[in-house]
Amino acid sequence: MKAFKKFVVLCLAILFLIPLGAALADAAPPMNPPGGDVSPEGGTQVQMVAEQVTIDFRQYANDDAAVSAWFLFHNTGDADEHMKVRFPLNGDPQGNKADNSVPLIEDFTARIGGQQLAARTVMDTDPNAEQFFLGWTTVIYWAVFDMDFPAGQDVKLTISYTLHPTEQANTADVNYLLATGAGWKGPIGMVDVIVLMPYILNDYNFPGLGDYSQSDARLGGMTTILENQVCLHYDNLEPTQENNVSLWMIQPHLWQEVLRRRVQVIGTPDDPQAWLALARAYQAAGQEKHGMLIDDQYSFAYLQAFERALTLDPNDASLHVEFARGLYGAIYSQDSFFSDTLKNELATIMQLDPGNADAIAILGDIGMNSSDLPTPGPFPTRAIPTPTPDVYVTPMITPFTVTAAPTLTLVPTIIPPTSLPVVQPTPEEGGKSTSTGLLILAGLFLLCIGFGTGWLLRRK
Repeated sequence: MKAFKKFVVLCLAILFLIPLGAALADAAPPMNPPGGDVSPEGGTQVQMVAEQVTIDFRQYANDDAAVSAWFLFHNTGDADEHMKVRFPLNGDPQGNKADNSVPLIEDFTARIGGQQLAARTVMDTDPNAEQFFLGWTTVIYWAVFDMDFPAGQDVKLTISYTLHPTEQANTADVNYLLATGAGWKGPIGMVDVIVLMPYILNDYNFPGLGDYSQSDARLGGMTTILENQVCLHYDNLEPTQENNVSLWMIQPHLWQEVLRRRVQVIGTPDDPQAWLALARAYQAAGQEKHGMLIDDQYSFAYLQAFERALTLDPNDASLHVEFARGLYGAIYSQDSFFSDTLKNELATIMQLDPGNADAIAILGDIGMNSSDLPTPGPFPTRAIPTPTPDVYVTPMITPFTVTAAPTLTLVPTIIPPTSLPVVQPTPEEGGKSTSTGLLILAGLFLLCIGFGTGWLLRRK
């Protein structure tokens, strides 16, 4: 009986260790429609010779981006081809953020020359569509439009739409699906994806910037960082899921607030309120959903700005309380230096305001009494660099272009939204999906039972 109980406990432990997909991870917003390469319906002799995609965050005051792209095709066959071409809209035509669903891509237009193509929205329940989305969904909404490809000739298609990054806490995710371009004949001859930001990129506003080059080199591509631009390039690409573009950045409006506050302290370096505003901007830009600052560089930037404010106004107990809250809530657990700084702040507060409720509450949380605190002293000796104007609100460089491709203006003209009628699926099409996580779970559970039964029989 004891052996059987141990077996049951083992099975339950294994079950609780089995990941069931995103549902067991931290809650996250649904991915906004990323857009992607156009795709042919059925087999074709048409090759995508080149494409260039520009995701421009300079066009809007909020965190949206204007996306423009061109695709150059060549019909390598001896016969003209007429086909329906598809662009992935994703999302849900009835979706909205209030009910945690995702609307379709906005403002989508497709043009050949100066002529806008008539597009309609259709839903695809092809189970093989999962290859495009890394398992995110098996239901894809497409904008579908007709195109002609004369034998032996080139055809250039341009598209544009508005991108809403997927935002959570302080970050924004930008995605673009290259895998949807796999249906054309042969490889894509040349691919360039360019992301344009309204400021110079660095490790503060684009964490892990250097990792992208290593990742794309592994996949046969090349990433170039040019001040305010991320440029991803591939030659002769056979796109797969791994080539789908996914970039992670600090929400642009949060970093632009940091830039404004840096300029302010440059102009008024002796104003404690200006340094306080800069500290708050660093905290907002660097604070992830659990309240922690994302890394040491944000922690020290926040710390240095707040220390400067308190050096200029040392007797304001409310400022010391705010700093103590920030140290405790955001960076207290990182190392002993920050905990010592917090204890010094609490000692200063108790000296300025002995009955301060906030300080007493923090002391209780960290298991200390006021009698345990050190004698208040100055901040640790550390050089606090004054911010310099090494970043710009307006980029100072010429936008990236591909010389081997047809001329295209990279800053798109934003076109008013186009209404796309939704074609509802037939009952046979309708929204079938399989719960892969549950099937895996059931299989592993049965496997566990089999091993456990064999183990019990051997014990007998």
